[in-house]
Amino acid sequence: MTWRELLWKYGHGYCPANYKSGDILRESAFLVAPQTHPAMIGAIRSYQEWFRDDLDRLAYRCAADGGYKRAIICDGDIGPLTEQVLNYARCGWPDYLPASAEQGNWPESCRQEIRIKRNFDKLPGTDVARTDSVFDTAASNWNSALDVHIMPDQDAVHPRGEISLANLPGSVLADQYLANGDCSYTSQGRMDRRDWSQEGFPAATTTHEWLHFL
Repeated sequence: MTWRELLWKYGHGYCPANYKSGDILRESAFLVAPQTHPAMIGAIRSYQEWFRDDLDRLAYRCAADGGYKRAIICDGDIGPLTEQVLNYARCGWPDYLPASAEQGNWPESCRQEIRIKRNFDKLPGTDVARTDSVFDTAASNWNSALDVHIMPDQDAVHPRGEISLANLPGSVLADQYLANGDCSYTSQGRMDRRDWSQEGFPAATTTHEWLHFL
């Protein structure tokens, strides 16, 4: 898959910023557009924004490790760090759907109290503190992007999301059931029992999977 195909597959060709600016191309035109085209720059910038936390961690690494000792600049250009996140292993669900398909799965009456519980202490290859950080980061990402309030809560009695570890088939990283429009429903999710020690990778995967049930 080329990086243009990846950007289109995950919805960054028609990301919110491109809709707002009017820089929208049909798929056939997007896949051959030059990297300097405004729609392409917007799509790359959108992908960088999606993985900003990952890119910031990479950028703050010392120069000997390929980092820049500064926060990332989401400039719509593909440098070595952006290339790394473009090569992440991902599931097939897009980050953005076409505007006509975007909708919230939770009723307004419970969107401000979406408690998520995990049925394990830590992800394999990490510790409890880092696993807490993964869930807090994913919650913060969606709380700032959407009109929802997600709360990781290990003591939740009736959580609206419940995450377990499982031996998932093939290269599947994680999965998450969609909500059904009922505030009493609990959406079940699973994360694979693989090594999650790669910097930034668990938070990006968790953020992506939680979109499925929002």
